[in-house]
Amino acid sequence: MDSKVKISNNYSIDDYYHARNSSDKELIALIFKDRLEARYLKPIIDLNRNSVNNIGYGFSIMAIICSLIEFLASCRNGQYYLYKDDEFFNSSINYYSSKDIFIDFLKKNRPFKSEFNTASYNSKYTNIAEEFYSEVRCPLFHSASTGKDWVIIANIDDYKIKHENDWNNKIISYDYKRLVSNINRTVFVEKLINYGMSYINSVSSKIETYNKLTIVLDHLFDYSPSK
Repeated sequence: MDSKVKISNNYSIDDYYHARNSSDKELIALIFKDRLEARYLKPIIDLNRNSVNNIGYGFSIMAIICSLIEFLASCRNGQYYLYKDDEFFNSSINYYSSKDIFIDFLKKNRPFKSEFNTASYNSKYTNIAEEFYSEVRCPLFHSASTGKDWVIIANIDDYKIKHENDWNNKIISYDYKRLVSNINRTVFVEKLINYGMSYINSVSSKIETYNKLTIVLDHLFDYSPSK
């Protein structure tokens, strides 16, 4: 890989190799933050701010959110995707099914677990995380739609839902009148940003977080100690 290739707005492969060779955890955290902001957070924020009357951008924003969830789950677990029949597949550092790590991430991490690790309104699923994966993430990626019982919204006032208190701080709520689950993309974005910033801060302060993150980044940027 060309050492001058930009891996974020402000950093190159060279910068990453230097950070790894010198075990500079703070620089690794900065590189990761810069990449996360440029590749995911800024596009989401720009779409969120520029959508006209909150209509039409929900699918694009939610698709990026779902991609970001899998990436963050991968980094947190210290595992990167590899086809299960690949001769180099190693379950300690690889995964082949996005479903398990996606659902696990939403069920076990704040600020998501309080909403996603709860019983689903749909009897087909054990919890909201499973339903979200099957009815939002997969349809968005494979058919540019959501399941028939899910609606993406941006502002609670659009639907005047009154059955839950403090709804504006919730990602998910069930509309008993329309019999659909509403997912508030604005709140989801805010909570993902908060999670991302908290995770980045832990990269330089927690060795386990650093070690797992660098497993993924080393693979992405083709790093080995000899380079």
